[in-house]
Amino acid sequence: MKTRRIYKHDLTGQRFGRLMALYDTGERKNGKPLWECRCDCGNITRVKSNNLVSGCTKSCGCYSREKVIEMNTTHGGTGTRLFRIWTSMKTRCSNPNYKKYEYYGGRGIKVCDEWLHDFAAFRKWALANGYKDNLTLDRKDPDGNYEPQNCQWATWHEQRINQRR
Repeated sequence: MKTRRIYKHDLTGQRFGRLMALYDTGERKNGKPLWECRCDCGNITRVKSNNLVSGCTKSCGCYSREKVIEMNTTHGGTGTRLFRIWTSMKTRCSNPNYKKYEYYGGRGIKVCDEWLHDFAAFRKWALANGYKDNLTLDRKDPDGNYEPQNCQWATWHEQRINQRR
């Protein structure tokens, strides 16, 4: 009769990715010991010892959730006032169905390549050039394009003074 040897490894205090092994629960899953672990995010989870040692499990699942969010987040500005300003600027210049298109895209006014498809570039310029929630995007030359050297932030009153007649 063969006897089966069971090797028990003490993983207490060892780090596996974001997990710190706390103690062997005494339970088994598929014949493997379950370890109670604390994740760096603060969650407590139970993991099979072989998944810890092999590196298959490195967190409570928080890492995967973070990666999914990161992969699906382009710039994180959707829904902000600044994003709406950027979207409106592009619509005025490129959508013939826009009610005031004739005063923008219809006159040949365009959005520069740097801003056209890159909200992050527009946001970076806006924040570096005095954007505040009470200001509006203004073109210094009303006949010029939307581009960094021709745009500034202005109050509604300043906008009215600068408007094309």
